[in-house]
Amino acid sequence: MKVITAFIALLLLAFPWACSKTYTLAPASTSGPTPTSTPSYICGTGTHPYALQWGSAGTGNGQFTEPGGMTVGTNGNIYVADFQNDRVEEFTTAGTYVTQFGSYGTANGQIYGATAVAVDGSGNIYVADYQNNRVDVFTSAGTFISDWGTAGTAAGQFNNPDGIATDSSGNVYVAQVSNNCVQKFTSSGSFILQMGTNGTGNGQLQQPSFITVANGNVYVADYNNNRVAVFSTAGTFVANWGTNGTGTGQFSLPGGVAADGCGNIYVSDTGNTRIQEFTSSGAYLTEFGSIGPGNGTFQQPGGICLDTGGNIYVSDLTNDNVQKFSPN
Repeated sequence: MKVITAFIALLLLAFPWACSKTYTLAPASTSGPTPTSTPSYICGTGTHPYALQWGSAGTGNGQFTEPGGMTVGTNGNIYVADFQNDRVEEFTTAGTYVTQFGSYGTANGQIYGATAVAVDGSGNIYVADYQNNRVDVFTSAGTFISDWGTAGTAAGQFNNPDGIATDSSGNVYVAQVSNNCVQKFTSSGSFILQMGTNGTGNGQLQQPSFITVANGNVYVADYNNNRVAVFSTAGTFVANWGTNGTGTGQFSLPGGVAADGCGNIYVSDTGNTRIQEFTSSGAYLTEFGSIGPGNGTFQQPGGICLDTGGNIYVSDLTNDNVQKFSPN
């Protein structure tokens, strides 16, 4: 019998109900692919209207059972970590199902709790394999390449890996709920450094969830501290922003974080059932979303990612869907 834990379990315990501008600039380092040329990004700071949604509760193609982290592949498609179905599903940006990979188990190519995904510049997909305490690596087409990591609390080991991201150099960052840290690895799994320890002070974390790399920094959804923690990619603490509450710029159990091509930061404010947008330094810009099961509303928003068109994709743990919002 599978165990529901991590960010997913935290959410279930906490919530028992079940004007855009076009810029051309060098891309920020994010958890998405590293472009080979300089794209034109659309970055929105307006109302981010609802565009469409896909998915429903279930185990079939295109269905979800507690979808988690997401990423945009080098092919432009959306990859979704389908937590309880122990797989990754791929969709077009219009929500059309493409394929899936992974199945329940501990063998090569199997997954035991897919919490989040990231992509490198070659299009390879990295999966935070929560219960197997490892990272699984697949091609963009879903062919198994390798896995790395072992269970434990020592440097380079995992105790419930949750969030995952890559940088433009191909390094991989993994957030761990139970070890209260983010670790940095090479693409082949060699340990480089660790950032964060258990606590509430500067540079400390309490049950970090999803992460992204942008503006030369690592942004961490610091779930139980109700804030975003920022570190340099060298592991140095930079800043915290956000406090517990319902006001603008405040958080209630933030579960996800992502960046657009202009460096703005989007946070899944899970407890407040909304998405908030900030500058790279944490200045509040705007927000969207409210509680509900309908179009443009959330029950437990978690995973979040953006494409180069500035469209925002949000997964919802309870609604078992992915929703797409426009840049303005």
